[in-house]
Amino acid sequence: MRRLDLKIARLRFRGYRGASIKPHRSIYHLTLHKGDLLIALLLPFIFDTLLLLNIDHIASMWRGIFAFWIDHLNVAAIVTEYKIDLGNYVLWMPVPKIAASLPSAILWFSTLIGCGLLFLITIFIPSNRFLPLKYIIRACLLIQMTAHLFLYFIPGQFPYDLPHYIQDAMTMSLFFLFTIPWVLGGTYYVFGFPLLQKITLTCLTLLYFLIALPMQYLLHAIFLHHATLLFLPLSYLIFGVFIDVMMFVCFYSWGMSWHLKSDSQIATFNRSQASEQLHHRYLYRHP
Repeated sequence: MRRLDLKIARLRFRGYRGASIKPHRSIYHLTLHKGDLLIALLLPFIFDTLLLLNIDHIASMWRGIFAFWIDHLNVAAIVTEYKIDLGNYVLWMPVPKIAASLPSAILWFSTLIGCGLLFLITIFIPSNRFLPLKYIIRACLLIQMTAHLFLYFIPGQFPYDLPHYIQDAMTMSLFFLFTIPWVLGGTYYVFGFPLLQKITLTCLTLLYFLIALPMQYLLHAIFLHHATLLFLPLSYLIFGVFIDVMMFVCFYSWGMSWHLKSDSQIATFNRSQASEQLHHRYLYRHP
């Protein structure tokens, strides 16, 4: 009878197909290993050291990317340099120099009307299927309308011109590269992935941003040159750092989908089995 009661009690931890019901993710805990923690500290330091040793080559590559696209797109721009003081070292960072003006009255009114019409259109977007899209569109419209109001009330005090915006964006991009290994160190290296996978993910992520960042902000410069500074806040807040962070999350998610070490998978399976045994032992002692 005792055995029958225990067998019936075990059914609480079985699904309708007979599979074991695993504990909810909210009560999972991560077991940190000394080797993974050591790698999480050493790898970011190694990658940042390599970036620092090759910082002149990075600047030279970015200069070549700017020159290539300016020449092939026939843009009225030149590649100049500005100084970044890094303490004992001075870096000359390349940047495309191109001007952008404030919007005309016709452009201001036409884009404001367009924003209002787009906002009305979002009312008819089905919320049950496209609610995230509706929020994204409305967030972009809110930012753009804020820029309209700013330029309407205090047009002479716009804090940025296009060359300084691109300079600050490239400086921010450089520091963003140096933070990538440390973010991965705290969120990816601590897991039981093979060392080669950790190095591969970091190299692929850095390679993407090394190529994408200069082209991204060159595109900003060309777009704002034609569309005027009216769209600078939208370009920065939505199509600047936000896009970079989302792309980093994509690489991170891709890396998290890779297989763990075989022994880590076995350990995870054993922990699941041990958890189930503890449930059964508890039920046996507390009928």
